[in-house]
Amino acid sequence: MRRIQVHTGARLHFGLILGNAEDGWQFGGLGLMVRRPGWGMMVSRAASGGDEICGGVEATSRIARVLSRLRETLALPSLRVVVSEEIPFHTGLGGGTQLALGLASACLWLVEGERRITAEQLAQRVGRSERSAIGTYGFDHGGFLLDQGQTVPETRVQRALVPEGWRFVLVRPVEGQGMSGAEEQTWFGARPVMDSALIRELSQLALGVVFAGVTELRFAQFAEGLEHYGDLAGRFYSRAQGDIFSSPLIRDVVRELRAAGVRGAAQSSWGPGICIPAEHAEHVRDICGRLRCFGGAAGLHVEVSEPLNGGATLWTEATAERAAIV
Repeated sequence: MRRIQVHTGARLHFGLILGNAEDGWQFGGLGLMVRRPGWGMMVSRAASGGDEICGGVEATSRIARVLSRLRETLALPSLRVVVSEEIPFHTGLGGGTQLALGLASACLWLVEGERRITAEQLAQRVGRSERSAIGTYGFDHGGFLLDQGQTVPETRVQRALVPEGWRFVLVRPVEGQGMSGAEEQTWFGARPVMDSALIRELSQLALGVVFAGVTELRFAQFAEGLEHYGDLAGRFYSRAQGDIFSSPLIRDVVRELRAAGVRGAAQSSWGPGICIPAEHAEHVRDICGRLRCFGGAAGLHVEVSEPLNGGATLWTEATAERAAIV
């Protein structure tokens, strides 16, 4: 087992519900795993006496930090990590969590032959899942996820399979990132809490409309509910990001799409990226055609992704045996 290949999907999160002990839903919300973009990595023992990391500048820095943290509890040899696919950071795609969990899983498999701890324990080792559980749970299981928050740890996350024919058009500005790092820590450190009426409305939408739309295969209900949920959450977060959508360019895109009757656009996390659900291939072509005709189209990155209904995958090249993490 000399070389381990890793492939993850990306995580979308449509807005944390910031409740409290009385109202529940502390760091709850809705999320989704998509197949692209994703992390592709090869992890093996290094030939030299130190780690060899090949990837983008920020990815390389993060990998070095994750390895350093893992070495606090794990006897890791010097490693060679080669990144073949990357998730752009700070765009609403959960790239940091998927990178850290994928790398940590590969390290455990390389050293111990298997992963003997849960994904939640793994996330604690690498400093992830501080608030939402969607990225951690999604790494292992995929699907559409409803997180009821930290007040219900035993049954916190519900999962539904997303219809395989549905697609998700991911749109983000070519330039620009969402809130992250110290600024994000400071904002959450002030302990903002939603009022009870908003928590109740978001939770009812999450359970009774959006999640039900997935499980009952009702696309129109799902898309309209997702749009409503995203707008409600976005109005709360506008105090930090300036509007429902953090990017002025994306605000213009959404305005045009909605005027044309396209429903479902919702920002993921702090953005600036958004997700637009599509029911089938023709629906995708219509949405992408409208995006190409948008006046600021040159400033947009557009990608169409399938739902990811399974977890990240790890396999060893030596045997070509592929094993899904479940």
